[in-house]
Amino acid sequence: MRGESRGEAVGSVLLVEPQREIRECLGDELTALGVRVLEAGDVAEALLALKRATVDLVVGDLAGPASHGVALVERLGRNGPPALVVSRSHDVSTAVRAMRAGALDFVPLPTDLRELARRIAELCAGAGDGSDGMTGEHPSIEALRAEVARVARRDVSVLITGESGVGKEIVAREIHRGSRRRGRPFVAVNCCALTDSLLESELFGHEKGAFTGATARKLGRFERARGGTLFLDEIGDAPAGTQAKLLRVLQEREFERVGGVETLRVDVRVIAATNRDLAALRERGEFRDDLFHRLNVLPLRVPPLRERSSDVPLLARVLCARSGLALSWTDAALARLRAHPWPGNVRELENTVERLGVLCEGDGLVTLERVEAALDGPGGCGATRRVAFERDERDRYEALLVARRWNVSAVARALGISRGALRHRMRKYGL
Repeated sequence: MRGESRGEAVGSVLLVEPQREIRECLGDELTALGVRVLEAGDVAEALLALKRATVDLVVGDLAGPASHGVALVERLGRNGPPALVVSRSHDVSTAVRAMRAGALDFVPLPTDLRELARRIAELCAGAGDGSDGMTGEHPSIEALRAEVARVARRDVSVLITGESGVGKEIVAREIHRGSRRRGRPFVAVNCCALTDSLLESELFGHEKGAFTGATARKLGRFERARGGTLFLDEIGDAPAGTQAKLLRVLQEREFERVGGVETLRVDVRVIAATNRDLAALRERGEFRDDLFHRLNVLPLRVPPLRERSSDVPLLARVLCARSGLALSWTDAALARLRAHPWPGNVRELENTVERLGVLCEGDGLVTLERVEAALDGPGGCGATRRVAFERDERDRYEALLVARRWNVSAVARALGISRGALRHRMRKYGL
């Protein structure tokens, strides 16, 4: 086992890889992210290591043939720790075999090492017992934990609502962890981050030659989540065509890949989340009534941080531990954190804690003045610079929309973002 990272570990991983250099490089990235790393050179060493220690995730193997990673998953069995297969192979049959054997996911290389490490760290953090997944002592969060435990036992669709940054995906992972599907994959997709055609391909997969650039068959998220849970984030931004196809999957449990004719059946629990008012979208005809009712079997609302401000000091300390920050707090500093409205919710608090880690280097003391500086943002620019930035961004978007006669697709291409992301910003700026 390599050296411990600063602060509390976010999870533990066993890297199974015959090449020591690769193990060490990925291990260093994971250790920097707070992951406890064990190493093994092959399947035999991995099984021996697992007799001596418990880990949250097994990753195997990067340089060897894909069959090695699949063989490891098969040897671990359904009762072993979750496994991620990372391989240079892009063979679809191997990916299918890995998923059927029980792998959480199959990741083809090449991929950025740091991005891979972040993905592994997220999986490790989500693979534990979940005791701090919804941290807090406020009655609203205690009630939410009780609802999550109840909902997890019911194998039906769930709709999670709440503002941006409250932790809707954390709630979805808690539901999956408490369900009978906990040993199967949890697969997430952001419906706002992809263009219409890419979202359809991402969800349902595509056949070779289905469109320009489709050089091989691709498994969709529904297939990758087989037997597990599919999390549809920002479902309110899903385009109409995708909504219709999602409805069919929820009703019939079957679909076709893009460009395909074979009907595929799938056993997946769907959990959706949104920060938008679906009732208003339904009234405007932007969201299907039938899809809403299919998703909203068991609704859950995640409270914003301002409604449970008494939890802010506890959350701040937990976030410090996760980031490896040894900070001490004055009463005035904690009172200021509690008084802040936190429009960005837990995500904003996390960013503020990270800034405090920089501002408090040396003595590690969080004072009222340092909290004020952290709330103002990097460089002490404060709300003034944020307002100026948003004003400039709004003007730029409006100019592009006017120049292209409000053609959303053309402007999205010019900005290099999806139409859903552009629509989100247009709503934010009242365009």
